[in-house]
Amino acid sequence: MKKKCTIWVSEDTLEKAQIKYKEYNFKSVSELTNTALDFYLGYRTSGEIENYLAEGLMQSLRSIVKSSEDRLARILFKIAVGDAEMKHLFAAALGLSSKEVDKIRKHCLDEIKTMNGVLDLKEAARWQAGEDN
Repeated sequence: MKKKCTIWVSEDTLEKAQIKYKEYNFKSVSELTNTALDFYLGYRTSGEIENYLAEGLMQSLRSIVKSSEDRLARILFKIAVGDAEMKHLFAAALGLSSKEVDKIRKHCLDEIKTMNGVLDLKEAARWQAGEDN
């Protein structure tokens, strides 16, 4: 519930508020004043600015991390679906035996470990040509 009251502020402070309230996405100077007062009272109640700001910062960081996590999860899901599609297509088109698939998988695993996840197309072509077997 809101209640109307009169407060006294310096002319400079009022001018700043009248200029900045739209920039800060407030609907009015009153809304900016109310938010600023809430923030200041929270800060004073907490006793130390570090604790008050740290909690606000942590909430913001949690929100950013959660948003990034959700985006990454969606991207990884799409990549996994594409990967599964390619594997099924290759298996059907090439008619590889289980032994051949196991050999390729072991080589790929060793190669990716050695190269820290970076696959070189020239190296892959050499291996497929039998130059590195």
